[in-house]
This record gives sequence, structure tokens and C-alpha cells, in this order.
Amino acid sequence: MKSGFTLIELLVAVTLFLLAISIALSATIGSNNLLIRAEHRSALLEGARSTSDTLRRAVATAKLGDIEIDSANNLLTIKRFASDQSQNICVQVGRAHYSYNNQTGQETYDFSPAQSTTKETLVSKNFSMNNQGVCQFGSPVLYQGRLVAASVEATDFQVMMADTDSCSGKCGLLRYSLDLREAGIKQAAATEANKPDLTIASSLAVGVSQ
Repeated sequence: MKSGFTLIELLVAVTLFLLAISIALSATIGSNNLLIRAEHRSALLEGARSTSDTLRRAVATAKLGDIEIDSANNLLTIKRFASDQSQNICVQVGRAHYSYNNQTGQETYDFSPAQSTTKETLVSKNFSMNNQGVCQFGSPVLYQGRLVAASVEATDFQVMMADTDSCSGKCGLLRYSLDLREAGIKQAAATEANKPDLTIASSLAVGVSQ
């Protein structure tokens, strides 16, 4: 009576074992990809929400004259006045290229036009305002920070003011649009290079409560 396995039986066993391992790995990789996609989508939505909330708070008490738009760079400046004059600030929102300061361990953001190869994020900066209501852009920044996560890139940000006929030129609509995509993504087709993963477009009433 023979004992052990034949060569064919061993080959079949090894093949089945490798097949089982492949199926298990595929399931694991698939689950990880779904988790990564969910986290990426969450980061995109959080960036959109953060941007909308920041703009909404900034224009809540603003008049039409308190808003300036640099159309060339789509840089938005909003003057925020408080009951305590010392709390008056100027808020700037726009795309900025960024760098990391190894000494301070912090990122710095620059609104000036960047090279086309420079990665950009969406940033909010707060500056002080003097007693005459002039923004002190030459003074130290009171606050600066990303509106989107480091894993998200802002590929486009557009802002414009639209007039309305309901308040005799005392109010208007601040319209904005924002394109977001995964930072560092590499697209195979050149035409797909700047295709956003998420686009939002909305508007905010300005001067209605004045």
C-alpha cells in the first residue's frame, strides 16, 4: 500500500493554497481601498464645509463696501467690524502656495501668484485694522490656516459680487466656487490633470441685515 502524495496531488494542493491566499489578499486590498476612498471623500467634504463656514461668518455683518475682490488672483478681502474697535480685523481668503518652516515647525502661506507647478491650498488669513478702517497687511498676521486638509488640493477658487434689485444697491450676493481634489494625485491623461474630485458653488447674501 502506497503512502504520501503524488506529484500531481501536491501541485493541486499548492495551487489551491495559492488561490486561497490570492482571494484573501484581494479582499483585504479591496477593503483598504474602500477605506481610503471614504477617508478621502470625508476630507473633501470637510474642506467644503470649512470654506463655507468661514465665508459665512466673515460676511455675516459685512456691508458691500467692506468686501474687496482681487479678480486677477481671486483673492477675497472682508472687513469684519466688532463692537469693540480693537477687535476689528480683515479676513483674506484665497488660494496660496505654502512652505514648511523647519525652525518653527509651521507652514507659511503666500497669496502672491505661484508657478504652475506649485501645489496650492485654500487659506484664510486675519490681519489687524487701524482706527480708520484700513487693513494692516504689512503687520504680523493674527491668524493663518488651511481651510482644507493637507491631503486635499484646491485647484480653483472663484469669487465675484452680484448685484440685486431688492435693496437699492445696499446689498448683493457673494458668489463663489471651489474645486478640490486629492493632493499629489497623478493622472495618466494630461487632459485629466486638473479634473476636480469635488466642485462646490454657492452664494452668500451681503448687507441684508444692515
